Amino acid sequence: MTLLRPEALFALPVLVALLLWARHRARRRPRPALTWMLFARALERTPDVPTRRRPIVRDLLRILPAAVVVLALARPAWSDRSPREAVFVVDGTASMKTLVDGASRRDRGVAAARALVHGPYRVVEALDDLAGLAADHAFVGEAAVVVTDTPLEVADGVGVVGVVDQAANVGITACGVGADGGLLVRVSGCHLRGPATLTLEGLGALAAFVIDRVPWRRVFLPPPAWVDRVVVRVSAEGDANSADDVVTLTRVRRLTIGFPPRGHDALWRAFDAHPRADVFRGDGPCDLRIGDGEAVARLWVAPRGGTSPRPVSGVLTCHGSSLTGDLALDALHRPDGQGGEAGAVLARVGGEPLVVRRPDGLVLLQDPDTSSWSDDPSFPLLCAQMPTWLGLEGAGVLTADTRAVLSELETVGPWLVEAVARAPRAGVLVDHRTLLDGWVYALAALLVLLVRPRSRAA
Repeated sequence: MTLLRPEALFALPVLVALLLWARHRARRRPRPALTWMLFARALERTPDVPTRRRPIVRDLLRILPAAVVVLALARPAWSDRSPREAVFVVDGTASMKTLVDGASRRDRGVAAARALVHGPYRVVEALDDLAGLAADHAFVGEAAVVVTDTPLEVADGVGVVGVVDQAANVGITACGVGADGGLLVRVSGCHLRGPATLTLEGLGALAAFVIDRVPWRRVFLPPPAWVDRVVVRVSAEGDANSADDVVTLTRVRRLTIGFPPRGHDALWRAFDAHPRADVFRGDGPCDLRIGDGEAVARLWVAPRGGTSPRPVSGVLTCHGSSLTGDLALDALHRPDGQGGEAGAVLARVGGEPLVVRRPDGLVLLQDPDTSSWSDDPSFPLLCAQMPTWLGLEGAGVLTADTRAVLSELETVGPWLVEAVARAPRAGVLVDHRTLLDGWVYALAALLVLLVRPRSRAA
């Protein structure tokens, strides 16, 4: 137990001095000369009633509540001093997943770091600046240990665990599409026991290539426009790390939507929020044109052909979509009579046509700029459905998963020098305290009720 305000205990000697002074004053108190003085003297000679408490014990019991209050003023507390949580800054690159005898470099490094510290710990993974991150934790008093398979200089007081092995590994260290559309693949490796095999999946037929020596680099022909996904995979006998063996290239198709210089603000906001759409105002080729202009497809916004609007309300239904809900429109136009084949109505409100397919594109029979429909969640969802109704796929290039495109150091650079294991500087102790002054005050109140001076019997 510890006291947060020990200076309050100086009041205890004062209490003892007051007790001694009161006893001395009681013994020397002058007695008045009254007519019944003889009776008073006889009473003094009468022995006291036997009691179980001696005078000194009674005095101590009387001063006990005040002493307990003084103890409460000193703020007693239970103190539990424990070390702060250690921090293991672990290298998060792909090479740390290399397996040797069923255990990865990461697991072996964390186990070695646990042997260097005592008490609780937590693991923080980082891809770069391991030394700086560990130094920041050490600066605030935490025991920091860096776990990596790459030679690294760390600050004084920071622990280091170097993971060492010579496991066979082969991996894709670069993969992507160049400016000319060609597919670039680079493969690196170390300690290989034989040739590696590279395969390309998704080009119509499985293409396989044998790699006799690493590092290996090759630029393939541009994938056809109809290919939306290519999987590049490398394998070798005894490969101890599968985290760098596969890269997936996905074609991200984007739509270009052209608007006139002014107007159609609600449609602009809806298509601008589309994750695969690029919108612009002005002339130029595009996938979808709002109104007249050069484009693959067009969207016409009512009114068209002089039809008169009317209010409509009811359930919204869409062809080929689960989009539905109640909708009320103030100015819905009727189809202008240019017709179209059966099934040309793609969306309805209360049974009335809302979106109609025509030979030259789509017709939206409600102008969203003249109503509050654009504030309803169904409006942007309906706009997102329009490119699908028009059969627009957009254009785009194959893009690699950036998390899988690695550098040679990240995937095949093992630490092939003498292992380093250095303990960190001891972390600062944390003092966990539980205050007890409330309980002590309650004890003092209880003692005041229980400890009462006993009266002398006549």
